[in-house]
Amino acid sequence: MTPDTTLTPIKQALIVLFDHPELLTLDPVQAGKVQQLIVNQQRDPHFADVWQYISAHPLDGDDPWAAELPITLADGKPATDQDGNTLYQWNLSPGMCGVIQQPLATVLPLVRAMRAAAPVVAATPVEGATWTLTQLPARFGVRIPALSFDASASTYTIQAQNTYLRHLAVYVEFFTGGQPTPPPGWTSRLPAAAQGFLESATVKYLGVLPPTISVAGMAVPAGATSLSFALPGPAYGARLLFGGPGFGNLQLLVDAAATLLTAVLDCAVPVILDGAAVGLSKSAWFSGVLADATIQAEVLAASQFLFTGPPPADSATLLQTLSVNMGALLLGDALPTLQASIAKNIGATAIANAAPVLGWAETELAAQASQPLQAQLSSMTLSSPATFTLDLAPLAGTLLPDPRHGMWPDLAVTYQATVTYAGASLAQASGPIPAVANTPIAIAIPGLPAGGQVAVTTSVQSANGSSYGEAQTPAAFVPPADQAPLALTLLLDERTVSFTSATQYQHKQKLSYDPAAKAHVWQVSAAPTTVGLAPAPGAAFRDLVSITLQEASGDVGYAWQEGGQAAQYAMQNIGVIAPEARLKFSGMVFAQPPFLAYDRSGAVAAAAAGAGWNVYLDPTTYAADKLYHLRGVALDGQTPFNLSQTTSWGAFYSQPARLTIHPAGRAIACLQTQDAVQIVTLPGAAAPLAQVPLATVIVGPGAGVGMVSGPVAVAPTAAGYFLVLEQDNARLQAFDAYGNSVPYFAGSSPVLALDSGPGLVQYLDLAIGLNDALYVLSYQGSNPQAADYRLDLYQADGTLLSRTTGVAAARLVADSWGRVYTLNYEALQGPGGRIEPSISQWIPASG
Repeated sequence: MTPDTTLTPIKQALIVLFDHPELLTLDPVQAGKVQQLIVNQQRDPHFADVWQYISAHPLDGDDPWAAELPITLADGKPATDQDGNTLYQWNLSPGMCGVIQQPLATVLPLVRAMRAAAPVVAATPVEGATWTLTQLPARFGVRIPALSFDASASTYTIQAQNTYLRHLAVYVEFFTGGQPTPPPGWTSRLPAAAQGFLESATVKYLGVLPPTISVAGMAVPAGATSLSFALPGPAYGARLLFGGPGFGNLQLLVDAAATLLTAVLDCAVPVILDGAAVGLSKSAWFSGVLADATIQAEVLAASQFLFTGPPPADSATLLQTLSVNMGALLLGDALPTLQASIAKNIGATAIANAAPVLGWAETELAAQASQPLQAQLSSMTLSSPATFTLDLAPLAGTLLPDPRHGMWPDLAVTYQATVTYAGASLAQASGPIPAVANTPIAIAIPGLPAGGQVAVTTSVQSANGSSYGEAQTPAAFVPPADQAPLALTLLLDERTVSFTSATQYQHKQKLSYDPAAKAHVWQVSAAPTTVGLAPAPGAAFRDLVSITLQEASGDVGYAWQEGGQAAQYAMQNIGVIAPEARLKFSGMVFAQPPFLAYDRSGAVAAAAAGAGWNVYLDPTTYAADKLYHLRGVALDGQTPFNLSQTTSWGAFYSQPARLTIHPAGRAIACLQTQDAVQIVTLPGAAAPLAQVPLATVIVGPGAGVGMVSGPVAVAPTAAGYFLVLEQDNARLQAFDAYGNSVPYFAGSSPVLALDSGPGLVQYLDLAIGLNDALYVLSYQGSNPQAADYRLDLYQADGTLLSRTTGVAAARLVADSWGRVYTLNYEALQGPGGRIEPSISQWIPASG
């Protein structure tokens, strides 16, 4: 609806907010509910800020809330209506964009909860496929019912369902040896008019995913879109890129066309229908428009103007550019098929009537993007990166003879190998035993989805089928396509501890400092009994921040805040075997917590070179760019903490309550005060600050399943999920790497109510160790003593096994052999008399 001086400020404010693409609906019942949510003063008093701003900035004043500008077409001529009158658009002022932010942040989540989610589409595997994966984890609104590989044609087929209110373009990029590689013989799938600018030599267009949820209340087809492509060869990896409107990670080549499709079909057309007051009567027509290949081709070709000048710096700039150009685009000659269809089915003047407000949706989204965390928590569109990926990487397995023998068994004539992915049998390979007795057997599997776990189980057999040996690789995460392909070898099994209801943890030793030897040492002792943080009487520390472990290199890192008047933070690293041999100390130099977080299962060579995912969160950068950057830590036993790095592995918008590294290459943080979980997908190498990946909110506030309240700790599981410990909900909750709830615990439940016992319980930390056993550290009571601190041991499915009391510590971490390390309240006097917290080692024993 056009801005109108005859409307009351309240009515005009309602129109502005209602034109947001995630609020606009042609369903009169839903429209009434949405508008009631907007004007509900008790729920959102900020709505008054909008209409009061409109009242104070009239359209005919010197500083109007919207400025009237003529629409200029591509040929430089003004757009006109049927009578030759110039058409105008109304651009929302910066001040107006500012005051609408809080009402939108309040009402958008409420409306999303009110509307039904898109139905889940069943998997339809490709006939004849060598293997098919079903129901891959959803990522940023894209559900993947099935991914199939047909070995006979070396072809992938992906079925994808886009459940967010936007269009997405899908591209593929191929890699060999981790490097982008042009696919030989590729035939472009773009319309001819778009082939010169919407593809590159290595990034190739596959197709478009339309939304499968209602658009402005209009039902649209909910089926999955099927896209196929051939793999150039077995050594190739492939990266699927999904691009469209979103926040952060803008890649114009991938995002431009789908962002324009969203602006035209998901935003502008509903506004035109709303202005024509057609209600839901045109739903069938609208579904036809979405499916019209000619209209889609015209929009793709029309996106060329986005590549003619300086590229937009970010998604907000791209959206604002579209806002300015929407009127000219829809009134010009770039989209004749859409124009003709609207004129025939809606009305000859429908576009001209809506022209003044055609760009409001993009303006409002662009304005929201100026508040990243708030936008991600509230807007469906902006909760997704502009570009996100699904990598398919090849696997190279190597079967070796038993190292104790060095040769294949004499009677073995064949081998069989089974590849499992995400715990399910995926593919099999077999062949003859090599004639040369110690020749390795190569097992090649084409691209598997990165981030999931893969393992190879093998056996060698005689001619009559008798087995003469078996082996299995440990499960490993498939790396991204732009990294070295995964190479798996067989490892011997080692007997590990079995946990029972009788298991108790006993204190083995703690960190001490020997002034004579001038070295940190392990000292066999009883468990510490000191508890409490400043300002408790005699407390040595104000905060015990974090403890983390890198198993292959044998490093334990931890951070704390001193208890004196300066109250600065420090971080330190010691060795698991010989503490002093791996010692590094930052100095008391931080005014905010410098979280240390190591990749527990990472490779020792990468850890030593500082190329692994072993980082500390640098709080000193926030004053410069409002980000907390992840800085690399070299775990080689020699290199000190580098506090003056100019590169970063990623960045968070807010100071976490807890930070962990997932072995699939993700940094996960829980934000206790905001009741949220953020994630950063870590790159293959540290990058300049302006190029690093930024955090994305994947879990928001609430008490229901899929939401968190008072998250105090987060820990990754071996299967690729992560668990969140919630103080306010007194539970553990399981998610996958995209924030989807996972039926992880017994009874296929995504949540586990904790066995807290009577009285106040304060949950302190969470760790996951051997066989995904769960450790929950807590204390009971308002004035706890050492005996009130408990270490609860759970099976992976959430079955409580045992409770060890007297574990007087603030933080803990567990290794893969059953050992637990705790960061204690107890102080020790280190080099130069500095005060440090002690570290304890606890080991499992039968009660």
